[in-house]
Amino acid sequence: MSKVKKKAALAIVLTIVVLVVIFFASYLYHATVYLKSEPLKVRIINEDNKTHNIKIKVFYKNNEIYDKVFNLIPKNKISTEDITKKKGKYKIVIILDNKIRKSFIATAGFSYSTVDVFIINKSSNIKIEIYQKVY
Repeated sequence: MSKVKKKAALAIVLTIVVLVVIFFASYLYHATVYLKSEPLKVRIINEDNKTHNIKIKVFYKNNEIYDKVFNLIPKNKISTEDITKKKGKYKIVIILDNKIRKSFIATAGFSYSTVDVFIINKSSNIKIEIYQKVY
């Protein structure tokens, strides 16, 4: 192989190596800056026309780590403070007006760890819907 062909092949290999290094460096930067894990929080949205008393309890391995009561006016929303930053599965219990109770298993330690709780009134039937998008 001639010197020119060797230099061209070496230049191509070095270009590929530099591009791979740049790709992985930008991926690691993105993963550490933009995909930082968020603490577990609960956001409550009252879609009803009445004020509701909402109790939130959070359990980790059967130990209660959070217990707070909120009064939420109609068509309003609130969010808890950071509950925990520790990765894992958490049982969230929502008690509405000391009558309706609903449990949910949430995952914490991802880039988005907020649990959304909706208070809904459909045909005079109050219910709780709980969702979490984890990514």
